[in-house]
Amino acid sequence: SFILRFPVLPIAMRLAAATAAVVWGGFPAPFSRELSQSVEGGDVCIARAMLRRFAALPDPATPVNGSCPFVAEDEQLVKQFQRGQKQEETGVFDEAVAKGVVACCARDGYRDSGASAGSLGYLYKIHIIAQQNRSIQQTGRLLDKDNKLVMTFTARLHGIRSDGTEQPWPDYGDGDYGLSEFAGLGNSVTGLIEADLNSPEDDPKSFGPYGVNRAVRGLQGNAKVLLPHLRDGILVHTGEWPGWTEDKAMPNSLGCIHVWPAEVKRIEQELLKLGVVERKNPMTGKDYPYKPQGLLSIEEVDPPALVVV
Repeated sequence: SFILRFPVLPIAMRLAAATAAVVWGGFPAPFSRELSQSVEGGDVCIARAMLRRFAALPDPATPVNGSCPFVAEDEQLVKQFQRGQKQEETGVFDEAVAKGVVACCARDGYRDSGASAGSLGYLYKIHIIAQQNRSIQQTGRLLDKDNKLVMTFTARLHGIRSDGTEQPWPDYGDGDYGLSEFAGLGNSVTGLIEADLNSPEDDPKSFGPYGVNRAVRGLQGNAKVLLPHLRDGILVHTGEWPGWTEDKAMPNSLGCIHVWPAEVKRIEQELLKLGVVERKNPMTGKDYPYKPQGLLSIEEVDPPALVVV
């Protein structure tokens, strides 16, 4: 099984290094309220996952209704966190706890194992290594079932802006890191994910005229917590962006993975050559009617350290 373990560092150190995040009423995204045994919701599921990471426990899967009740076990996890940070042990997931767990435990530490798609029962794998600053575009890889490189492509994994605002389409951003992947329209989710080739979306302007790869179900990392019951509709796709050329950065998405038009077209073509079937697009990963044929593996790493000589 995949168990995440994090060093219990002082949260002040984590906060100093953490990416700036949108804040709603003092709470960092995706949280906006105190959590205790009187509440339930998707934010409880996310809080539970982060608190379990602090306690070096496996990530939980999210119920199909996308909602979790705050139970006695969650209260004990909050107290354990507060004890570790020398805070009053109230058992209430308040603003201080929210800021602390986001700083220490929002990143999943997921790393691709290198296992081939075929060894796991799939026909292909799309592998992308992202940086914390999602305005930095990355090179993705399409691998066949035997881990043979089929092609590389340019990818942008940036959701809406860090401040939580959705700018007019297409939004080419301002170099910000992007909104937390735990928020609804935040950055593309990290982890290991079942994926599948779907027929084109109905809106070629926003999604391009080619087949899309749909993130269906999370298996490891943040994706296990979020997909498909808290985040859905994450696609590898392109768009018809006015005035855009390949020498320019692609625009932000609403949480998907943007790829150059010519490369999305080629990904579709290469997958068909590999024997992948292009499924009729169900427009959602919830209650997905097909067996996913591929994997999407997304890591997030820190940028290389700057060495001053």
